[in-house]
Amino acid sequence: RREEVAALFPHLERGIEAARNRQDKRFTAHDGRVPRAGEDNDPRREDGPVVSAHRLQTVGQCPRRYFFQHVLDVEPPEEMDYDPDEWLDNLEMGSVLHSVYHDFIGRMKDEGRTPEPARDLDAILDVLEDRLEEEKRENPPQRSDLEHTARRDLRESCYIFLARQDELFRRGRPRFLEATLGMWSGDEGSELDTRQPVSVSLPGGPQIRVRGRLDRIDELDAGNGSRFAVWDYKTGSTSKYEKDGDLFDGGRLVQHALYLHLARECLRRSVRKDAEVHLFGYLFAGPRNDGEMIEYEPAELSDGPAVVERLCALLGSGAFVPTNEKRDCGFCDYDEVCDDCEAAAEQSERMLENGDNTILQPFRELRSSE
Repeated sequence: RREEVAALFPHLERGIEAARNRQDKRFTAHDGRVPRAGEDNDPRREDGPVVSAHRLQTVGQCPRRYFFQHVLDVEPPEEMDYDPDEWLDNLEMGSVLHSVYHDFIGRMKDEGRTPEPARDLDAILDVLEDRLEEEKRENPPQRSDLEHTARRDLRESCYIFLARQDELFRRGRPRFLEATLGMWSGDEGSELDTRQPVSVSLPGGPQIRVRGRLDRIDELDAGNGSRFAVWDYKTGSTSKYEKDGDLFDGGRLVQHALYLHLARECLRRSVRKDAEVHLFGYLFAGPRNDGEMIEYEPAELSDGPAVVERLCALLGSGAFVPTNEKRDCGFCDYDEVCDDCEAAAEQSERMLENGDNTILQPFRELRSSE
């Protein structure tokens, strides 16, 4: 009998109860409803946590993942993901390219020159070679052909990046590189750097504190020194940034809106009070794309603060519901915890469809905008 089993094995009984509750359309503690954790992790509180675009986008992807990663601080065990047929993985390639782009544009800025592909290709490749020598000392390639393949892809990316500079420099000039806001910038930084997080006002009234690192802020030629553009370098796919639907992808993408605000506030504080950011753009110059640029004007991102407010409302209420779309589970470190990701997404969808779960209204609104 169940009563006897429960008396002998209370943990088993609690597991059975949890499994039964997870089949219900109600959103309960067994599905991720943790109000006390919400109180402690509400960014809208005066002493609430400082957030970043990446953290908020994690909430937009899957609040449950955020709970595991940033509330419980659960770190997956390190795995030696060694590929004998690869020298640098995608993250390492991206890190190398970001470093090269920063150093090269910094050199052009210091010399007051506009990059020209015919003249400056050797210059950017020299920067790449110096960076690869550092990488080889720390992480030697196992075979010469692996080094050759990585070097080929990186050189191609540098050429694409250089070719795109003509268009960017026709609009303006780089003013700040790797502006670091709300955290320590290291030994070298920009004039905009500050360890103090930037306050962002939400439509409902409260403010949150945000940190971030902006790859590049250009001063535009038009505007007498008051108009700026923010650029972020990407080396991966363009797919989730395409402007063919919801620009915020159901809460999964808020970097563009946040960085517009961060740049404007810091420029007004440190450069001139009437500074305006007229453009945020992603420049894709990596081995998997061809230098595509995706740009957003502030008016296009005017709903950004409302999207951020919904993400913060989820955190503040302790509604750490799993995502309702299995596509968010593809690169999740916690998929084994969910076990059956498809079943978890389907259960989340049932809970969203249940209007009695009013605590999920912010998530419902985010997903309905897709």
